Amino acid sequence: MMVRIGSSVVATWMLLLWSAADASQFGLAVPSSVNVQLTDEGPIFVGANGMSLYSFNREPEERHPLLDCENEVRAEIYRTGSDNFTNESENLGADFAILAPDSQTRRTCIQKHPPLLAPSDAHPVGKWTIVQRADGTRQWAYEGAPLYMSIKDKLPGDVNGNMRAEKYLDFNPWKVASAPLPGAPLDVTVQKTALGLALADAFGKVLYFSDSNETISDPKLWRPFVAPALATSDGLTDWSIVTRPSVRQWAYKGKLLYTYARDSDVAKEFQKFRNVFGDLYGKPLKGWQAAVLKAAPQHPPEVTIGTIPNVLATYMSQGSLDRKVYADSQGMTLYTIHCVDKTSDRLDCDDVGDSPRYWTSFCGGEDRCAKIWHPLATTARQSEINNNIWSVISINPRHPFRAIEKDSQGVNVWAYRGRPVFTYEGDRRPGDCNAWEVNNNQTQGSQMKASPVMAYEAPQEARKHPENP
Repeated sequence: MMVRIGSSVVATWMLLLWSAADASQFGLAVPSSVNVQLTDEGPIFVGANGMSLYSFNREPEERHPLLDCENEVRAEIYRTGSDNFTNESENLGADFAILAPDSQTRRTCIQKHPPLLAPSDAHPVGKWTIVQRADGTRQWAYEGAPLYMSIKDKLPGDVNGNMRAEKYLDFNPWKVASAPLPGAPLDVTVQKTALGLALADAFGKVLYFSDSNETISDPKLWRPFVAPALATSDGLTDWSIVTRPSVRQWAYKGKLLYTYARDSDVAKEFQKFRNVFGDLYGKPLKGWQAAVLKAAPQHPPEVTIGTIPNVLATYMSQGSLDRKVYADSQGMTLYTIHCVDKTSDRLDCDDVGDSPRYWTSFCGGEDRCAKIWHPLATTARQSEINNNIWSVISINPRHPFRAIEKDSQGVNVWAYRGRPVFTYEGDRRPGDCNAWEVNNNQTQGSQMKASPVMAYEAPQEARKHPENP
């Protein structure tokens, strides 16, 4: 069972009101079965059924046959003897090793990631080509990368199949198929911020507009978003170029756009969000608004926002001392669990129906796991909120990745991007984050690890009128 939490109504200027679009009407060359949808990950390509599309997280020139997602079981990871799984929860009583599951329990890659097939009469279009699969079927590829769906996505708009937003390719094997923003200039991008999805320049710096839309008093801080000399707004939706003394400036719906000098134009390795008002959670400045396309998703009432310790925050985000994470009502940090096999296809191993031994190897058996990891239970059934980030799922109370047995009742818990969220027994007080990157032995055939869930800015804070601190 899945219940959706809803999207908040934010008074921030909403630039675009579409969530799905026929890409061809904006001049994008795409196959007839492909559209563009605006998601919390930005504009992405989706199949005819509205489900998100993904590719392997590799550059096309780095691909080789072993990276193809095929209908076969990759068994090269399964060993015996000294290569058994171990765990790193000894301080909590897990003091034994468990064998890795054998290949008979493992699903194939295409069972988890169905390919986007091309019909027999399809022809390449634009950046879209057709590749021949080993079984003779034809598959769509974008910019040389074959595209797939994910069983982690249950509804259109879900983007749960790209794991975590980090640069470790071995642990982040899939990436979402990002699309250009329809009807926008070529030098406009879309970036994730703590306030939600925002317009940005080609370097990823967030764009802003002034409430007054008048001449800016501090040009050193607020820099016009310049339109190149040969740029034109012909054929663009709601975009225009305003010629001012010594500068041609882009405007959207009549609002002149600017970048903020104190925002970084470099995406830091562990930084999920781009800077806004000078930091990950920069305070709004009086008279200015970020050009937000899609507001930050509202979190459940049982979930709060906490801050992890500064030392850990510095390590994780390379200098930012203000890293907010989701927490339970008592302020205890919430985590999601991720698992990837160290096979050539880097198949994820954290879906219901995967071998139960991944989980028990991670934390030392069902009894010990239940003592260490506590899913965030809920009685929620209906909600006024509706977004694709938070949901209610029913899990096996003994094992979150084992199917609920017949005639048994599951427990309803909150899930973030399709994964149950947990508190950790090793965290003793609000603000602790002791389970960050707790994982099974990384030298073995699979890797399962925990990660705190980085929080968006609270929607109610985003609704406040921007004022100086």
